[in-house]
Amino acid sequence: MQAKLVELELNEINRDHERYERAHARLVVLAIGLVIGLVLALIALPMLLWPRNGTLRIVPSSLWPLAVLAAVYVAITLATYLQRQRAFRRVRQGCLKLRRAGYRISRQDVHFSGSTFGVTQIGQDDPNVLDVNRLSAGSLHAVMEPRAG
Repeated sequence: MQAKLVELELNEINRDHERYERAHARLVVLAIGLVIGLVLALIALPMLLWPRNGTLRIVPSSLWPLAVLAAVYVAITLATYLQRQRAFRRVRQGCLKLRRAGYRISRQDVHFSGSTFGVTQIGQDDPNVLDVNRLSAGSLHAVMEPRAG
């Protein structure tokens, strides 16, 4: 019965880790989009400031669509960041729960899907044991990347 509960908890941790990885990938895409948007904004700035009728001024009505687009972009980025943090907290909480139950959390390489979490008994040695207490949201992605070799 205990082995089945450990297996269920481990499956939940791995599902939360998948959610974390998807949110992390979306944040990377949003960051690339932000850089592209900033470059386009810098290119468009001289066009917006081009003198019309001898005056240097920006027509306020031309900036509303850009302001709305920027607000939506910031909202999407913030929602994705919060989703990533929530998934990380669930991963860490599940890992700590298993650790308190007497298991060590380890990283297992999976051929197609990168890495997943695995458990070992306290007495066994495993070279991929993770230090759950020092695990942070920023380091989870780097720790779980598949190693070459």
